[in-house]
Amino acid sequence: MRGQENLIAMRLKGKAMAVSIGTDKDQSLYLPANWKSLGTSHAFVAIDPDEKLRDLDLRFLVSLRVHVEGCDDARVVEVFEAAKQAGALRVIGTVFKRQGEEYRTVRMLDTEGLMEWPE
Repeated sequence: MRGQENLIAMRLKGKAMAVSIGTDKDQSLYLPANWKSLGTSHAFVAIDPDEKLRDLDLRFLVSLRVHVEGCDDARVVEVFEAAKQAGALRVIGTVFKRQGEEYRTVRMLDTEGLMEWPE
């Protein structure tokens, strides 16, 4: 997992922001390493497909809005459920399908049931 260190430091100071969690191996390393210095509106964290979620400490997600995204449906669901179990305030999951150089949304999950499709 990469990108959580600055978020944890913020949490320890009583601050919070939304988090985007990428689950694909080919995702950019730039955003998880640099989101704080870029002044983004939310944090970026990367969890590689081969990382076992049971070995990761996701307590930094407590009471935060979380967006989980990736191209592997099963992995997005797995991280979505782990974020819920960690105590995230709201979790939205987005599954993409790559078509050439572009990505198309093929599924969405939402702990509040508002942004879900297809079902």
